[in-house]
Amino acid sequence: MVLEVGPGQGELTVPLSRKVKKVIAVEKDKELSENLRDRFSREKITNVEVVEGDILKYISESGKINAFRADKLISNIPYYLTSRLLKNVLESEFPPKMIVLTIQKEVAERICAAPPNMSILSVSVQSFGHPNIIKKVPAECFSPAPKIDSAIIKIDDISRDFFTKNGLNPILFFQMIKTTFSQKRKILLNPLSQFIGSKEIASEALKKASIAFNSRAQELSLEEWISLYKNIEPIKARNRE
Repeated sequence: MVLEVGPGQGELTVPLSRKVKKVIAVEKDKELSENLRDRFSREKITNVEVVEGDILKYISESGKINAFRADKLISNIPYYLTSRLLKNVLESEFPPKMIVLTIQKEVAERICAAPPNMSILSVSVQSFGHPNIIKKVPAECFSPAPKIDSAIIKIDDISRDFFTKNGLNPILFFQMIKTTFSQKRKILLNPLSQFIGSKEIASEALKKASIAFNSRAQELSLEEWISLYKNIEPIKARNRE
């Protein structure tokens, strides 16, 4: 079962329907939704369900996005949706096992970045799955041509294993990530101290995690974030005693 966001006139929906058991196509535009239903009826395509509505509202309303239970999310999404869509879909109770999207090339490169060019987006996506760019799409492939190039990105092996096997609380983990990246121009010790509430604990945690005090958030790997997280709580607990 495939979830498609923003099917438009169905140019991707039709070939998808020939390859999969079912396509759930969520389209915000009422007229486009009606046109899609008419097209699928004329072409006798019976395994596509057109859902008229805003995908972000489905995600924000508890349980609705989970009701789709899609195996894959495959879509040429409106680019303004990218960050919010990925965040909410990946954090949902039943995320798809694979996501394939056409997005801005610059955003695709940010998602797939490695240290020292990490961001909140790359840490967030890479903690849930394995992203890679499978095709660059030049602007001239579109009509009318936009001012930017695009890329097709694939995120597979999506799960919560990163958190469960490392004993991480996702809420606290992302609070740490958000706080430290909000001051990414500063050395890590300063925003980390703000997150923990103690410069002494932050210093000791960095030392135990073998991370230099003058490191910056974008320079850390996922493994270093895990080590830092695991070294914070024991130090806080010891200091409370």
